[in-house]
Parts: sequence; structure tokens; C-alpha cells
Amino acid sequence: MEINPSSNYWIEKVHYWLDYEISGSSLLLLSYIYPLAFLMALGAALLFTPLLLKVLIEERKIGWLISFLIFVVGPAVFASFYFENPTIDGIGKFVMIGNFYFYCAILRLVIPNWYHEE
Repeated sequence: MEINPSSNYWIEKVHYWLDYEISGSSLLLLSYIYPLAFLMALGAALLFTPLLLKVLIEERKIGWLISFLIFVVGPAVFASFYFENPTIDGIGKFVMIGNFYFYCAILRLVIPNWYHEE
């Protein structure tokens, strides 16, 4: 018996997780009130990022990789070197996680166009 995995397997996985990742936006809004919700949203983002990057690299979506670096990683690196004030640093954390979830929301709309013909 031969197993033939779908050429869309990883794209389907990312699309599936992005459907649930969007609910992380509600966690972001709750994080203004509950610090635990922010930690949950951050944990989800950190766990999902390797899968997202794997698919972007395998599908050769260079533009999306560059935009990930500029839009998600760039502000995080900038904030870690620039902000010394804890108040601004706290706001910077919300902006960084917000950028990630906004990136995921846009990616969720685009990813159905990436499916290959079987």
C-alpha cells in the first residue's frame, strides 16, 4: 500500500491553524485587562511561527517572508533595543503581538489562493 500525501498538506495545516489563530485577536483585546490572556496569545504566536515560516519557505513566498521580517520581526528587534521605559515597553509588546495577528489575518485571506491542483 502506497501513501501519497497531498501536495497541499502543509498549506491546509496552516490554513486550519489560521482559522483558530484569528481567535487570538480576541485574546489580544482581553490582554488589556488580563495579563494571562496576553501570555496565551504570545505562546500561540510562538508555537505557530515555525509552521508558518516552514510553509512560506517551502512555497517560495519570498514577498511574504520579507513582509514577515519587516512587519513582525522588525518591530520586535527595534523595540528590544530602543525602549527602556517599562510603560512604553509594555505598549510595545502589545504592538508587536498585534502586528503578528494582523499579519496572520491578512495571510488567512490570501492562503486559499495557494492551493495546488491535485
